[in-house]
Amino acid sequence: MFQGDPLVMEEIAAVAQKLDPERLDPATEIAFRASRLTGEVVAALIGTGEPRDFLRASDHLLDAGVVGVSLAQPAGGASARACASLRARARFRNSSATCA
Repeated sequence: MFQGDPLVMEEIAAVAQKLDPERLDPATEIAFRASRLTGEVVAALIGTGEPRDFLRASDHLLDAGVVGVSLAQPAGGASARACASLRARARFRNSSATCA
């Protein structure tokens, strides 16, 4: 997926290789960010729908090695309920979640 792109870090490519696109539904876009210092990868799920609709995608990203997941709607920020839901799930998994 990311072979040949010198700007994408190896850590992001390693996570992406473990992903099944069907399990990322209903996200229409996913943004990755990584730290060269720690090697940790975080992701943002972008899409419309109820916060609970993104839990499977969030879990899949965490299982693939992402240390934190955020949720954003394409035309603006996620609802407060979405933030609370993802943060609670992340705390349960000893990870982090933020909302844009």
